[in-house]
Amino acid sequence: MKMSYLFYLLLLLSCNFASFDECPNNCSCNDDKFACNNAEYAKILTYMEDRFFVSVAIRNTPIYHLAKLPPMVTRIMYITNCLIEEIEKDAFTNVNYTHTKKCVLKRLRQA
Repeated sequence: MKMSYLFYLLLLLSCNFASFDECPNNCSCNDDKFACNNAEYAKILTYMEDRFFVSVAIRNTPIYHLAKLPPMVTRIMYITNCLIEEIEKDAFTNVNYTHTKKCVLKRLRQA
């Protein structure tokens, strides 16, 4: 009996606690789909780091300056209505697209 408790304790201590990050406010974190609408951009970046997603959608989130994104894997990424004024040359360097290489940026600057 004591051995099984010890096993579970060691298992718990060996877990990667980064995987237990909370989903940011105004975001939906369902399995392998990540979508945010009017969310805090810094928290989005922290959550996306070193994760796999089938799709990422960031909408209506003020970004203004799109700097280098954190390392992550996704099949598709949508960034729409985010008031982007500038995109760094290496903004998508750390993003590994699987199967399809598709990133959609819409309405870079709203009137």
